[in-house]
Amino acid sequence: MADFLKLPEQHDYTLATEQVDNIIEYTGGAWVFGMSREQTARSSPILRNKFAYAGLGGLTLEPYENSKPIDPLLRVTHAYKHGSLVGFDIAEMTHQGLMDYQGISNYLAAQLHAHFGDSGVDDHERAELLIEMGERGLRLPGDDVRERIEKWATQFTYSVDLRRMYTLGVGATIFAGNHIHEGYLEQVFKDVTIGLDLSGMAGDE
Repeated sequence: MADFLKLPEQHDYTLATEQVDNIIEYTGGAWVFGMSREQTARSSPILRNKFAYAGLGGLTLEPYENSKPIDPLLRVTHAYKHGSLVGFDIAEMTHQGLMDYQGISNYLAAQLHAHFGDSGVDDHERAELLIEMGERGLRLPGDDVRERIEKWATQFTYSVDLRRMYTLGVGATIFAGNHIHEGYLEQVFKDVTIGLDLSGMAGDE
């Protein structure tokens, strides 16, 4: 699996996705897997919290009218949430626990805030940015991984539109995990550079 001191490569994502796929297939497919998780979440505070964080992005993609969701069942949020949860699984494996689901969700929220702040920007613009991050995340691990993700989406729902929301949930999570890891490596490099500079200064005295 991926080393902390380098970003995951495509083979790392492939290996993680294969492991997740084995679990999903053993359970009976993405829909059954997702519903079994929902059932477990009722008695698991940790998983229930994961669901809550995973659904935040879906609310951004949900169509609204007069500041209220058009669909009372929030099906867009539901599909995105389940994709995001699977994305959490992949991120935990590829980044070896370097970040958790809260950090990933907070990163995505921070990106939306950085672009739009608290202004009354059109919800459509926020959704477009999240979609862009999701698409970039889907391209990152390569075609083989994307095909598996699309297979899970097909198992999860018959709706083509909701399948896209599921895949975007996975993709946005992969995107966030990769950028959090990049930030970690940048900080490590800065710390090492500062340490070397201080050592050089001490040696000159």
